[in-house]
Amino acid sequence: MKKGILIGFGNVGKALAREIISIDKIKIVAVLTSKGVYKLKTNWKSDLKNLINEYPKGEKENKDLLSIINELMPDIAFITIPPSYYNGEPNLSLYNTLLDNNVNIITADKTGLALQFNYLMAKAKTKNLFFGYRATVMAGTPAIDVAKGLKGRNVKEIKAVLNATTNYILSLIENGYSIQSAIEKVKELGLVEPDPKIDIDGYDAAAKLTIILNTLGISSTIKEVNRESLLNVDEERVRRALNEGKRVKYIAYFDGNNKRISLEEIEMDSQLAKVSRNYNCVVFNVDNDTITLTGPAGPAISTAKVMITDLLEYLEK
Repeated sequence: MKKGILIGFGNVGKALAREIISIDKIKIVAVLTSKGVYKLKTNWKSDLKNLINEYPKGEKENKDLLSIINELMPDIAFITIPPSYYNGEPNLSLYNTLLDNNVNIITADKTGLALQFNYLMAKAKTKNLFFGYRATVMAGTPAIDVAKGLKGRNVKEIKAVLNATTNYILSLIENGYSIQSAIEKVKELGLVEPDPKIDIDGYDAAAKLTIILNTLGISSTIKEVNRESLLNVDEERVRRALNEGKRVKYIAYFDGNNKRISLEEIEMDSQLAKVSRNYNCVVFNVDNDTITLTGPAGPAISTAKVMITDLLEYLEK
């Protein structure tokens, strides 16, 4: 029986906890949150169910990650904490502490891989540790599996809609909202990151593009991706494009040299123009042919289920 710890207990963390309860080959020994550490006892499934329903209530301790690792000796950690792209912390330290202490990783957080993909993957490989990250890109859709399948191919161009929040904001602008009123609307609906700049200034899409590129074998960091803020949008241009048979989309782009997140007019017959709601779309130009992948990027339950896919792969090894 493998021992696991959950790091983060927001919507995705709770959804993941509900899914893990049904898995027989692993038991959760602790949940690490911003409120403290909740250690689970012998009847861990019952304890975890209670924590899901009562959090942040419950008996908790104030211990750091290393202390928990030394005390409970987990085999694997599930990471669902918010991103930290500005300086990488505390996320990068968390990844390094886990790997340095021989703990396998399954993550929905993009921070580490967006900033230090090659370093973290090399460290995991050296220690023969599993590092699952399917949930970092288009969580409800197997984008990472497709990218792995294209490694070594001649990927000439990538165009993608990778952030559902900004896609929804643009659809609101098409329907008469100003950029500011559209942002307020997505805040009301809970569709934006706690730090809205992560979505609106392109960090989220840039992180996802970076992870796709590295998975393809194209070494990249988020710092190399040029980002145009959605705040630069010309509202009239968005509405005018509709009359011209186009849609303005917030596009993640790579062509072998350029890596950028920017506003672009897309022809209406393109799958990129048609993507809506919580759906994402990525188009690979490979060996002069086109591979298009469209699918859901959430909600939390979809992200959790993809982390379970990683868990099943880990358990099979």
